[in-house]
Amino acid sequence: MTNTADMSSALKTHCVPTLRKMGLKGSFPNFYRDVDGFVSLVNFQFHAPSERFCINLGFADPERRNVVDDCKSFAPNKLRVSMTGAFYRNGIYLPDRWRVGQQPVGDRFFSDSWFSYADGQDEGDREGQAIDLSQLARHCADLLMQEAEDWWTGRRKFVASTFLEHGS
Repeated sequence: MTNTADMSSALKTHCVPTLRKMGLKGSFPNFYRDVDGFVSLVNFQFHAPSERFCINLGFADPERRNVVDDCKSFAPNKLRVSMTGAFYRNGIYLPDRWRVGQQPVGDRFFSDSWFSYADGQDEGDREGQAIDLSQLARHCADLLMQEAEDWWTGRRKFVASTFLEHGS
């Protein structure tokens, strides 16, 4: 197996059960959950040449206002994070996607979060050491538990307050 295949296997072992506990369906690398038309989305995105991956969160609002036109009629199990777009309304911008593990940079921006599974490519004290793929996957599962529900709840509240209550 390649390193990417090994990393995928570790993520399937440790993250997929976490996603199932959260009520998501689907298969690696794409997952979804439909609650009253609000579809929560997860995607594992790999960049194999650099041996890195990220975990993308997305959503589709019940009216599919943030889904690209060609995909608005898709069933929840066919929606993907990449099919969603940001909300703009009355000068308010709401990003449509979140990368698990992002960190604040200043008061308006966040770092882009890619996880490295390349041996000897990690930053800091681990440089030159083998990466424990299971440990990295468990860390990602913990981050999903810590970040995903709060992020989706915030988006659901925004949609309700901005669109549904204003009748547009």
